[in-house]
Amino acid sequence: MWYSGAENFLAMVAYVNRNRIDRIGVLATFTIVILVAAYNLQIVAKFDSSTGWDLDMLCASFAALSEGKDPYIVANIGVGGLVFPYPIVSAYPATFLCPIRAAWPHAYVIVYLLLTAGSCAALSYVLLHNIFEATLVAIVSISAFAAFQALAVTGNIAILEVPFAVLTIVAVHRQRLVVGGLALGLMSSLKLLPLVGVIAFAILPVGRAQKARAIAVSLLTFGAIQLVNIMISGPYGPSFLQQLFGRIPGQQSAYIEIGFGITNPDFIDFVFRVFDVLGIENRSLIASAIGICGLVVGGLVTMLAQRIDETDKFATVRLFGLAYLVCMLFIFRLKPYAFGTLVPFAVAAVMFPERALRYVGYLVLVLMPSLWSGVSYYQTISLIIFLVVTYGLHGHVLSRVSKKSLIRPFDAERVRPAL
Repeated sequence: MWYSGAENFLAMVAYVNRNRIDRIGVLATFTIVILVAAYNLQIVAKFDSSTGWDLDMLCASFAALSEGKDPYIVANIGVGGLVFPYPIVSAYPATFLCPIRAAWPHAYVIVYLLLTAGSCAALSYVLLHNIFEATLVAIVSISAFAAFQALAVTGNIAILEVPFAVLTIVAVHRQRLVVGGLALGLMSSLKLLPLVGVIAFAILPVGRAQKARAIAVSLLTFGAIQLVNIMISGPYGPSFLQQLFGRIPGQQSAYIEIGFGITNPDFIDFVFRVFDVLGIENRSLIASAIGICGLVVGGLVTMLAQRIDETDKFATVRLFGLAYLVCMLFIFRLKPYAFGTLVPFAVAAVMFPERALRYVGYLVLVLMPSLWSGVSYYQTISLIIFLVVTYGLHGHVLSRVSKKSLIRPFDAERVRPAL
């Protein structure tokens, strides 16, 4: 009896210590996240009236359209030579920002903050049903990948993709892949390139028919919106296609513009720059290295899909978030503001049942951009490190599940001698 009482006392002490450590961890995480977010917000608060040029371009384009001018001709816009690169139908919902911009030039930043933080908080709450952590994720979204800074300084309307990204993830979590495909198609109709992420549906641990339907709905939704855009745009529909492929004289397509480092921090350019620093100029060798890297990363994600723990209710949504990030890592154009759309997928990628693992992911999202801010490809490096850490966390969870599966309960009936 004395021995049993001592055991209970020690168990109680261990429980109290674990709770104390948990509280310290939560407090430390909140403190770090809040401090970094405050630092980023004070940077945004110092932006002057010269910021928001992408939003100015949008408003000027629709103003030209209302006057019967072709919005795809730079001379009709007159905003620093910027090109209007969007389908009219997809970009039109963003025009609600134009009167706000005219009345209070910096008010759009508040709208962007609410969309970013509100969308990510909603995602966390739907998945975890925890208002406390939803608040934490909302604060994390302000600093993640330094995307909000890029959105605030440019005023780019890529912010409209964030709610659709959240809707896609929630639909995948609830196994409504057709709805997820529809949301992804809508999300991709503005910037076009996010459609590459449709590949993420292909690695989900579901039936082939479900995958095929999700991919088909996504592609059909995207195609239908582009077709409607050409029909509604009238004489400006062909102009959209011409500027898309760089066929308008004296103008360059926004999708094939040359940019490096801060202006276009994509992984492909990053690898080329690394090899240039190393003195290796063989372009075929570099392209082969990128291809091999893509195969290795794709193989690792596929391996995770094959070893998924069916008892983990967040496993599918984590896998989808991770796969989408990998898809976007290898596209040829990834602007700084485009990382804003990746934040909800990053949150989904670290949606582990254990709070400690989620917090590790949040801290990596928040701290990496600040630690690498002096490097031109700091957003790309932050994404790469986040993917490496996330894959490591997935591997940790899978190894622990494997160990548990090897431990079988003692069965007295199996060892009882026959009478």
